[in-house]
Amino acid sequence: MPALRAAEKALQELNRNDIVEVKAMKKPPAGVLLVIESLCVVFDIKPVKEQGPGFGQKVLNYWKPGSQMLADPTAFLDSLMKYDKESITEEMIKKLKKYVTDPNYEPMKILKVFNFIICVVYPLYGCISTTQNQ
Repeated sequence: MPALRAAEKALQELNRNDIVEVKAMKKPPAGVLLVIESLCVVFDIKPVKEQGPGFGQKVLNYWKPGSQMLADPTAFLDSLMKYDKESITEEMIKKLKKYVTDPNYEPMKILKVFNFIICVVYPLYGCISTTQNQ
């Protein structure tokens, strides 16, 4: 439970301006993209399929639908604060492990990017570790 409490505290430090700053990015850094992608998984937001680097290849773009999630910073913050941690399924945990185990997703590395990101990453770490320990 200490991880979950730390996560909730980190979320409380997040403010509207942090969200606005991230939404305004045209080409967000890798850490921001990872966090937005993981939030899309949490909120079940599907990526946009776009043309990849090679002929016939497709890549998943989470930034477009993810940045739309940030359109109303107040509503987004509210959705994070009121997120039902009990609704996290085993399937979601499996999907989120991809991010939590990525070295670029570590909170201290991402801290260098933005306060927004660190406040989101800590809760995901807390939710996953708390759920796995049950």
